[in-house]
Amino acid sequence: MSYPPSPIRQQRRTRMPSQVAWLLPGLLATIGPSGQACAETTVLLAADTHTGWPPASMVTIILLGMTSAVALLRLAVMQLRLQREVQAHQALERHFRALMALDGLTGLPNRHNFLDQAAAALASCMGRQQPLCLLRIDIDQFHQINDRYGQLAGDDRLTSLAKSLYDHLDGGALLARMGGDEFAMLLPGTPLPAAEALAERIRTEAASADTTTGPGITISIGIASNNANGKLDLLLAQARQALADAKRAGGNQVAIARLPDETAYPLHLLR
Repeated sequence: MSYPPSPIRQQRRTRMPSQVAWLLPGLLATIGPSGQACAETTVLLAADTHTGWPPASMVTIILLGMTSAVALLRLAVMQLRLQREVQAHQALERHFRALMALDGLTGLPNRHNFLDQAAAALASCMGRQQPLCLLRIDIDQFHQINDRYGQLAGDDRLTSLAKSLYDHLDGGALLARMGGDEFAMLLPGTPLPAAEALAERIRTEAASADTTTGPGITISIGIASNNANGKLDLLLAQARQALADAKRAGGNQVAIARLPDETAYPLHLLR
């Protein structure tokens, strides 16, 4: 003989366990912030009034697991976004550092960048007992070009000379714009006769450049070798003094540093 289900038992079967009720709002808010998923889940939970609920402990464990999984998923997404932002920031920082190391007009390394690389190259050549030469190159009477033809014409001559000098680079040679109309070229592993021959080719090429697009120029070049006891400051001073000698001789010349003695140079040249 069968009896109809007790109203009390039916009420117990269809009532949501109290242990779950406090978990449901947070879970639904996490899963469905728009409200749609919350409504759908609420309907599903309230629709079945015949089969009854599983034990309260099981439902609690399931909901806790779902909540933890959603939280971990959101944390992973946040970490991924943060990682991408950090990588983008690092790439942007590297880009700006590279721009700061270059001359804005010619695109060549600037003075600070050149000095850092030249010091390392000089130390390497000294350690291996290899020759090294430094060329300091300057446009003769450059201010007259700016005064007569304008700054744009002067900038055009600078960029043209920079391109010509760059075409002569070979191996580990370094080239930079030191400032104004002066350039520097470091030639690791190059003996003095080869450096002098290269300087003459550069000077001749500059003097015979096409003048249909702008004023012609001549350049003076000072050369120093690594007899400076491995001191970059002294090497720079020697090359600068040789450049001054070439200019005093009338320009459009190549001069070689004559005095390797550090005491022969004023302190303001040793930089």
